[in-house]
This record gives sequence, C-alpha cells and structure tokens, in this order.
Amino acid sequence: MKTTLVLLLLAAGPFAYGGETPLPGAPGWFVAGGGRSHQDYEGGVDASVFHNGKASAWLRPKVPTPDPGGCLMQVISAKKFVGKRWMRVRPKDGDESLAIDNMAGRPLKGTNAWTKVEIVLDVPPNASNIMFGSWVGLKGKIWLDDVALEVVDLSVPTTDQPQLPLTPRNPGFEERP
Repeated sequence: MKTTLVLLLLAAGPFAYGGETPLPGAPGWFVAGGGRSHQDYEGGVDASVFHNGKASAWLRPKVPTPDPGGCLMQVISAKKFVGKRWMRVRPKDGDESLAIDNMAGRPLKGTNAWTKVEIVLDVPPNASNIMFGSWVGLKGKIWLDDVALEVVDLSVPTTDQPQLPLTPRNPGFEERP
C-alpha cells in the first residue's frame, strides 16, 4: 500500500481554540480547523500502515463537501524556541501567524510512497506558541508518522517565502513561449 508521510507540514487558515476534536488513541494530537472543518474531518491511529514503529495517524474528510482546512495537529509553547528557526509561529496576543508555511506552493498530490517533508521558519521574540501537524484537502487521506521537531542553524533557509527570481524576466516583452 502506498501512503504519504508528512513531517512538519503546517495547517492553513485561522484556528478557533475550542474548535478541535481529540484524536482517538493519540494523546496530544487533535483534529482542528477554522469554521466547521474540525467537524468535517476525522482521524485516527492506524496500526496496519506506518513508516516506522507500530502505528501512524491518518486524516480524511468524513463528509462529501467538507469545509476546507481540516488539520491533524498539536500546539506547544514557543518559549523554548524563541530566536531559533522552526515552523508555524503565533504571537503572544492575537490570532495571526508570525510565520507560516502551509506548503500551498508545493503540495503533495496523488498517491505517494512515504515522503519526508520539511518546513523551516524563524521563531521571533514575541512568539507564544508553535503549531505543527498535517493538513488534508477536500478529498483524500493522509498518513503521518515519524514527526520530528528540530532546531536548525541559520544556514538552512526558511521555507515560508516563495523562491523568486533574482532578476526581472522578459522586461521588453520580446521573449515568447
């Protein structure tokens, strides 16, 4: 069976605390999302599909037309990681993200073998918490295993900014496809 491994893939969209459902059989993990999406998705622990160890977690929509943004995730304090390079980061007050990479520009699509995915962001001084986990689209199922949170040095580039060209392309409009 082909499956997908997602490491440090972050959830997109605003999150309403109190709008999460604990993941059965996986203490610390929950299904979350904005609007009603935490109700439109389901997840669980799978002892028959895993990358390492004896189990993985999975997430999928449970209704035909789910509210976008179902996530399988955790939230931890940012205190230990302030000033380091990490993942989705929220300020001490307010719901907006200080840094986020939801992989919108490089999504995993289709059926894949276990695939390592990395997200790298900076944790600024006013960070309150760090959110990490996996997001699934409007259809399909995703498995998550071997999640690792690591601090990296500044030589590792962040992934929250699109890779833009260093110089303009086709400024005179003479280049044709």
